[in-house]
Amino acid sequence: MDIGENKAEKDRMSMELERECLEVYRRKVDEAATAKARLHQVVGANEAEPS
Repeated sequence: MDIGENKAEKDRMSMELERECLEVYRRKVDEAATAKARLHQVVGANEAEPS
C-alpha cells in the first residue's frame, strides 16, 4: 500500500491532471488554427496585390 493519498484521491488528481492537459491541448489547437488562418490571409493579400 502507498503512503499518502488514498485511491480515490489519486483518481481525482489523475482526472484533474487529464482535464488540465486537455485544456492545454485544445488551446494549442485553437492557437494553431488561428495562426494558419492569419497566414492564409497574408498569403491571399500578397497574391492579390499587383506586382
